[in-house]
Amino acid sequence: MFFYIDPGVGSILFQAAAAGVIAVAVFFRQIRNWVSTRILHRRNHDRN
Repeated sequence: MFFYIDPGVGSILFQAAAAGVIAVAVFFRQIRNWVSTRILHRRNHDRN
């Protein structure tokens, strides 16, 4: 069985997929930055 996806629905699906990928990338970047900030803060704190 084949399904027809008109340009409007295809555009919406593409935008939703792109937004999901970007949201996941930003989420993990924020976690990476938070962890690295904690590690750097701890290292600088230990040196003083």
